[in-house]
Amino acid sequence: MRSRITLISAFSIVNLLIGRLFQESLQIICFSELIAVAVSSFIFWNLAMPQIKRAIRYWNVFTTPKHILAHSGMAIFTSVLNIVISQALILFLMLYVYQCTSPSFSFINASLTNNIAVNLLCYFSLVFYSMHRNLKNDTPGESNMPTASKSNTNFVSLTYGNTKKIISTEDIKFIEASNNCIIFNTNEGKFVRYQSLKAFLNEYNGADFKRVHRSYAVNIKYINCIQKNKNGDGVITLTDNKTIKLSRTYRSSLVM
Repeated sequence: MRSRITLISAFSIVNLLIGRLFQESLQIICFSELIAVAVSSFIFWNLAMPQIKRAIRYWNVFTTPKHILAHSGMAIFTSVLNIVISQALILFLMLYVYQCTSPSFSFINASLTNNIAVNLLCYFSLVFYSMHRNLKNDTPGESNMPTASKSNTNFVSLTYGNTKKIISTEDIKFIEASNNCIIFNTNEGKFVRYQSLKAFLNEYNGADFKRVHRSYAVNIKYINCIQKNKNGDGVITLTDNKTIKLSRTYRSSLVM
């Protein structure tokens, strides 16, 4: 949490500095406005963090272009909302506390004073921060497995949206690594977990998973055939006719 507060504080200060430079370009300095923008931004992004985490559960940033677009829309929405809230606070202070109008108050000035680019950068920084924390804190068998299943490597706790499911390892066909998460292809669909492929295979080393590529691990029960190329690599065809790359580096791990 301390790292998150430090990160948000840094962006709030950058916003304050950009606002100060913009006001100086207009030869109008309003410290109350600058402080209101910085404080409201700090509070706003801290309160928005739970919603950002919820968005990550629905849309993993690196999975598909659709998810990237969804996060871009969320970033624009939250940035504009932050600007509106901060300017509403400034207007309240000017009208009811100082009993005057802000000389620089307009939506265009507000967009520049509370720089929208900084807000967008803040949103995506918090997304990457949260994903990094999830990956770092994903201790095998602790955070994701129910108490009754922590010592049982025959089941995996997976998340889809807000739904958690306990999947038997026998129902997992293959696992695909995607940046800082792994995608489980199962008989019930696809599921995402914030964990490295190496960590998962170490955790479930007693199961029937074999790493066949730096980005893939396959359940040997679903292997239909293996085709080897002249260069030593190959292709694995599963029982449902899906194909997976086979790297010569991991080919020796398959004993068929």
